[in-house]
Amino acid sequence: MDNAMTPEAFKAAWLTDDRYEWLELPLVAFQGTNLSQATRAWLAQGFPAAAAPYLTFGPTGEKGEFQPMQLVFEDIPLPASAKGLWCFGFDEEGSPLGIDSQNQDQVVWVDHDTDFEESHVIAQNVQVLTEYLLAFRKFFEGGKLQGDDYVYTQKQVRNLRQTLSAIEPGKLSPFWIRELKYLEEEAE
Repeated sequence: MDNAMTPEAFKAAWLTDDRYEWLELPLVAFQGTNLSQATRAWLAQGFPAAAAPYLTFGPTGEKGEFQPMQLVFEDIPLPASAKGLWCFGFDEEGSPLGIDSQNQDQVVWVDHDTDFEESHVIAQNVQVLTEYLLAFRKFFEGGKLQGDDYVYTQKQVRNLRQTLSAIEPGKLSPFWIRELKYLEEEAE
């Protein structure tokens, strides 16, 4: 990627106003992980506390550290596919997002409704995830306020689909497709 975003550029793009909370992630957050140096560099700059579409991020440990998925869900027998996943956040339904240290730090969504059996890579890495997050943010900021809700047009949703599809051509995850379907159903 010649035009690859840097962690500093992402932080600057995200913090354009004070509506968005930014998590500073101390070095202790990465102790004990086997995440790559590139991923650690990204996360060391911090990360949004929340982002569209209804995602939250941050360490899960009591001491502010990232934890393996097996520790976060220690009371639930997880499938072998969860091994190597470091819990990184959650979607609005409580399904975790993980960074897969056994597969080049891909970002993975794990569906808790299927007893953690179903998972999808949602981004090649944290850097690529930031491109998806910025695309969604730009989309949501383009909504028109009607009453208490923002509304979007079908054209805006089509444009978002094109933007997301261009981030990782041919690799649009079922996670993003599901979110686009929700938006299409609600759009005017």
